[in-house]
Amino acid sequence: MIGARPDTIGLDRSLILGFVQISVFVVGLGFMCVGGYITMVALWRKQTLSIAAEIGERLVATGFLVAVFAGMADISAWAVTCRLPCPILGSGSRLG
Repeated sequence: MIGARPDTIGLDRSLILGFVQISVFVVGLGFMCVGGYITMVALWRKQTLSIAAEIGERLVATGFLVAVFAGMADISAWAVTCRLPCPILGSGSRLG
């Protein structure tokens, strides 16, 4: 409810609410990743993990870290305050 329509529970769209939305999203994503890991460990109980299972486990962890850092960059407004020059990808991109 907080993420989709905060006005239904009496909240307005402010900077604090954006922080709460991103934090709830990241925590929920973390719960899903931990749940997937627990499920995989339960399925592979006494067997060694296959290569595909280990690669999947590491991809999930890497994706979660990327999501956490993207959320933290959004919370700290790094993407808004960092004004980098636009990249020029060859002479064709200058023409627009």
